[in-house]
Amino acid sequence: NNSLTEQVNHDKQLNFQDLANNAPVMIWIINENAECTYINKQWCEYTGTTLEGNLNKGWLSGIHPDDVSVTRNAFIKASINQNDFTVDYRLKRFDGKYRWMAVSGMPRFSNNKFLGYIGTVIDIDDRKKIDEQLKESEEAFRTLAETIPNFVWTTDPDGNLDYYNSKFIDYVGMPVEEIKELGWKIFVHPDDLPRCLVLWEYSLKTGKTFEYESRYRKASDGQYRWFIARAVPLYDQEKNIIKWYVTCSDIHEQKRIEQFLEKQVKQVESEVYIEKNKLRSVFMNAPAVISVMNGPEHIYEFYNAKLDQILNRENIIGKTAREAQPELEGTGFFEILDEVYKTGKPFIDNEMIADTGDNNFHYFNFIYQPIFNDKNQVEGVTTFGFEVTEQVFAR
Repeated sequence: NNSLTEQVNHDKQLNFQDLANNAPVMIWIINENAECTYINKQWCEYTGTTLEGNLNKGWLSGIHPDDVSVTRNAFIKASINQNDFTVDYRLKRFDGKYRWMAVSGMPRFSNNKFLGYIGTVIDIDDRKKIDEQLKESEEAFRTLAETIPNFVWTTDPDGNLDYYNSKFIDYVGMPVEEIKELGWKIFVHPDDLPRCLVLWEYSLKTGKTFEYESRYRKASDGQYRWFIARAVPLYDQEKNIIKWYVTCSDIHEQKRIEQFLEKQVKQVESEVYIEKNKLRSVFMNAPAVISVMNGPEHIYEFYNAKLDQILNRENIIGKTAREAQPELEGTGFFEILDEVYKTGKPFIDNEMIADTGDNNFHYFNFIYQPIFNDKNQVEGVTTFGFEVTEQVFAR
């Protein structure tokens, strides 16, 4: 029986060593006195040492001198409670360079007796350097955030605040703990908040840049000032959003100027509209024949009551001159319109005969005047005609 038991234990040990030597990590075993009793092949290859050289206290020789005390204390503390432990230390590689390792240990027991620890070692040097770079980058960002005149804050991928600069804290006049708990939304004007939330939720879901103008309440006087907020996401290597960076710029004075100008424009537009209607009324009721035609096809935009009386037909607004007055084909009327539009020169047509609908012919003097746009290009023709029938008959 003893021989069989020894054989079984021997087979188990061989199986363990076979598994350990083919594992993708370094594996070690130490007893309750922190003396190494086993290390796998990966440890030896990584450190360029032998199993014998690492037994007992030999394994400590590969640890960076500055990290030996931390490592020993982690083991002692864990041994007292006989629980798991983790520690990071620098281990000398086969080329003499120290690299950061993540070490995990689990207690071993036999019949409830504490035997020491078995654990793994993983090279995390590259990750450690990235973490340090990120830390330096974060520190540089916060230094910059405290020097610029804008509000700056950051959020996690779900939009929860995790940093805000002192300018924002001073403006809202609230302790940091309350800001973190309540968030930025309570400072936004109630009229601006609904639309702001819709756009913010859309950005969180899609990763699209957020931009919105809204008013934020200032603690010192309780007044709201206009700000424009912009938020852009930060992605990791897997294209996952890991943070949002938000800036808020004060545009209150700019907004006041815009609102003033908008008010002035509306006032001017109102005055222009009134004057335009007055002028339109004058033209509409004038005893002369007046029309305005637009474009090379001479589309009617306006004609007054006198011309409507002469035409005596349905509304011709939007129709071309040829569509509205086909009976004038061959009289030279359309050719005159074409010439004025083409050359930009006015044309006077005296004593033109027109049928005013009373079965009598009447005589008119017509002026065809080009209409120019702001680029000094002809965009239409206006006609103005006044009756001279009495003068003609008087001759």
